[in-house]
Amino acid sequence: RRVVLTSSVATMCTDASEKDNAPNGILTEDIINMTASLDYQPYHFGKTLAEMAAWRLAGSQNQWTLATIHPSFVLGPGVKYHASSESFKFMVSMCGGEYASGAPNIGLGFVSVDDVAKAHIVAAYKEDVVGRHILSAANTSFMEVAETLRKKYPQYPIPTKAVPKAMLYLIGPLIHSAIKRRFVMKNVDVKTNYDNTKSKEALGIEYRPMDETLYEMLE
Repeated sequence: RRVVLTSSVATMCTDASEKDNAPNGILTEDIINMTASLDYQPYHFGKTLAEMAAWRLAGSQNQWTLATIHPSFVLGPGVKYHASSESFKFMVSMCGGEYASGAPNIGLGFVSVDDVAKAHIVAAYKEDVVGRHILSAANTSFMEVAETLRKKYPQYPIPTKAVPKAMLYLIGPLIHSAIKRRFVMKNVDVKTNYDNTKSKEALGIEYRPMDETLYEMLE
């Protein structure tokens, strides 16, 4: 028997810039997040603690094995609109005018919800699946997402320019307490670099392209 835990790439790193300290500049399943805390990126901190607890529990018994799935930012159509979904909030902000005057060019990984669902099913039933699995189709950014959306939806107020990093660094904390200068320095205009090799080889994932997923979600 096997337990499949939905985790996150947040358990590998806190900031996009951490790829610079990773072997060969690539974030892999071998890396464990050691930089998040209750004061900085508590979501990442909580996800990391939860995963480590799951591995301790798995190691304490022999009735079942554990596999963990670590998606980056999940996008794609849902069964229905969920106002509390960060993915839907992101699309509403991107296309609804919130970033019309400029967007923070934050680096992030992206993966289709379809690929995440498939990964869970394969991980549950394929005999030789073990360990952690990064699920990330592409290393992208806010502005690359905006450019992709503008190609098909020019009628929407999708951002055409990025807010300068220096400006965000200065005024970000004044706009919202969640916009910390440390976050700006380590994530704005910085692309991440997640390695999805294991998910392709062990789970057989053939990643859906970003444009298809974005268009389906917006429709």
